[in-house]
Parts: sequence; C-alpha cells; structure tokens
Amino acid sequence: MEAGVPIALGADWAPSGSKNLLGEMKIARLVSQHEHGFLSDRAIVEMVTCVPAKMIGWQSWLGSLEVGRKADLVAIAGKNTPPYTDLIDATEADLIAVLIDGRPRLGRADILDPRDPKMELVRVASTDFLIDLTEPNDDPLAGLRLDTAIAKLTYGLKHLPDLAAKFGAHVQYLGPSTERYMLVLDMDEANGAAKEAFAPATISRGDVDPMELEPLRQSTTVSSSRD
Repeated sequence: MEAGVPIALGADWAPSGSKNLLGEMKIARLVSQHEHGFLSDRAIVEMVTCVPAKMIGWQSWLGSLEVGRKADLVAIAGKNTPPYTDLIDATEADLIAVLIDGRPRLGRADILDPRDPKMELVRVASTDFLIDLTEPNDDPLAGLRLDTAIAKLTYGLKHLPDLAAKFGAHVQYLGPSTERYMLVLDMDEANGAAKEAFAPATISRGDVDPMELEPLRQSTTVSSSRD
C-alpha cells in the first residue's frame, strides 16, 4: 500500500475463516486495527467496489454509484453512523435489498412483489425475503429456481455412487491416461510442496460416497403461498 499498489479483497480465502465478502471486510478492519489503523472504513469498502473495478478495467460500468454505471446495489439498514462503517458493521439481519443491473434479486418481502412468478420466499436472519435467481436465456441453467437447484444438488449428492456408475465410465478426467500429474496445495505445505503423483482415471461407483447438502448458511428455505 505504501508503494501505491492497488489492493482488492476477495471472498475465497480460507485462512481468514470467512465465507463471504462482508466477512472479509470485517477481518480486514480487524487486521487494520491490530496494525494501528492503517485502513479507513472507506478504504475497505473501496477494496470491494471501485478499486477492483478499476483493476480489471470495468470502472466505466460498475464499482461506483454514478450516472451511466450498472445499478449493482446493496441496501442495508443504517444506524446513524458513517455509511462505510454501517456497511462493515452490517449482518444478514440488516440487509434490505440486492439489485444487479437495476433488477431486484433479493429484497425484504414487504418491499418486493410476492406475485412475481420469478420470486421465491426465503428466510434470512428471521426475516422473510424474496429472491430471484432465474435467467431467461439459452444457458442450460436458464430458468432454474433456487428450490429446484437445491433439490437437484440434494439428489445428486445423495446418489453420487449411482451417478458415478452411470456416467463415470464415459468420463475421463484430466486428459489422456498416459500422462501423470502432481497435486500441489498452496496453503497446506511449505513452499507448495508437491504431493504424490497420480494418473488420470475414470471414476466408478465404489470411488465415491453419498453426501448431504448443507443448508444455506444463515437462511432456511420455506414454501411460498403460491406453491
């Protein structure tokens, strides 16, 4: 930072223990406080908005609230503190709405129209929300609702051995079987030490065990009245 290198925060960082970007912002502030407050709350918010947008050349479309930008917005309940502090202090209970390109994708049930067929009812932090994940395009997942996605994943994980027996013989992973590969873990071993070499192989029924899909963290899906 002293050298002027732009720094962004990402959500995929297991050592911090966080599983989402809001958690990473909270951890960044804790680190800053431990190091005598070298980051302001505004700087931390910029590390997940305008800074990464500029780093990848998207600053003309998103990363800031300006005319002409994509309306990607997160609305939270304020607490009469500076807005950047409000955001980092927020929890799921403070969430009001999420808009992507101006389209409401998640919002409290009392501010969105429950009659919209794309909307599904979910409960987050003891509050009813409506969520819309559908995409009307030619993608194989087009039109997939949250409840359908959960059902498909639940079934797939529960029946992994059967699915492996059905499809495994037709799928060969990581290329030709004559090649060998080394598995390198970037955090578990010093200097990314290589693990045992292995050759690609097809997967069979006995190679996998059934698994259970964990519920959405901090939320529980419920049925809506129109279902």
